[in-house]
Amino acid sequence: MTEFAIEALNEFIDKFEASRDAALWDKLVREEVNEAFDAFVHLIKEIADVHYVVTGFGISDQSEFEPAKLTDDEAAKLRFVMDLIGYLEQADIIKIMNQTAFTLVHQSNMSKLGEDGKPIKREDGKILKGPNFVPAEPHIHNMIIELTNVAVEQVDDTKE
Repeated sequence: MTEFAIEALNEFIDKFEASRDAALWDKLVREEVNEAFDAFVHLIKEIADVHYVVTGFGISDQSEFEPAKLTDDEAAKLRFVMDLIGYLEQADIIKIMNQTAFTLVHQSNMSKLGEDGKPIKREDGKILKGPNFVPAEPHIHNMIIELTNVAVEQVDDTKE
């Protein structure tokens, strides 16, 4: 906890006459941790999705393709996400997380077939989710928990 955070919370508690009951704050911590974790799982999944489709674009037949001009906003977002993917590839645990999430997104995408074993396509050719679709998020959630547990064990081993 930083001094700034402590001052800010004291201001909040005083201004709103909020409780200082530890049980309430414990409950709030648990709620926020769950929300943050779910958001992180979603973020990792979406980054893996971007990586997946950018790779697909990279290996696509672009011989007669005329790209649409990106708006400044789109270009900035694309640079940000691609830079983020690059940074993620540099941190060992995050690199493993990113690569595993990519694999899980791929496995999820491979489950999009229809009952007849054929892809279901939207008018523009996008592959849609079939009845046997398996979302990646639960698997990404478990992967993050497992990697976090391994990292904690490694840190604990260095303390001994």
